[in-house]
Amino acid sequence: MVGQTYQERLSTDVMHEVSARVRPAQSPIRRVAGSGRPGRRSSGQAIAEFALVVPILFLTLAGIIQFGLIFWSQQTLTQVARDTGRWAATQDTCSDHTLVATEANDIAVGSTLFGYEASEWSASNDIASSASNQVAVDWDPDSGICPPEDNQAVYFVRVRINHTIPIFFPFVPGNGELSTSAEFRMEPGPT
Repeated sequence: MVGQTYQERLSTDVMHEVSARVRPAQSPIRRVAGSGRPGRRSSGQAIAEFALVVPILFLTLAGIIQFGLIFWSQQTLTQVARDTGRWAATQDTCSDHTLVATEANDIAVGSTLFGYEASEWSASNDIASSASNQVAVDWDPDSGICPPEDNQAVYFVRVRINHTIPIFFPFVPGNGELSTSAEFRMEPGPT
């Protein structure tokens, strides 16, 4: 402290003495929520919050997955019905429901349809039926030459597929019953 004036030494000593007496203020939140020691928090509160939030997060995640599977399956089922309808529109026969159901089963095997097992769908001629796991086919008109001889006559083939997907999330409307249909104009046979 050589070279310091009396005033400088006095102000330095006073500052050291004042800083030693004054303690920093503690946050009232820490004091109330903590265990009495600053910087420490109760872990019981975190566990209780975690226990309240996790079931809600799990249900939300499970619901997102289930509805995602439903939408994906509906999209795939619609594509299978379209492919089956395109195939049926090019055939030389208009009465073999079993042949169309077999083709729909073959197309579904190659797709990624959720919950589908090989040869699961049966044939039906009732297009309005809502029976599960069924392929219904209808040719319009029922009378006349089928397939049409030229492009002047208009004939349609309708394909409806009903399929059930597994449901693991409760309270899903429809219980996994999906249905789709497709309609195509029939082409004349090769000349």
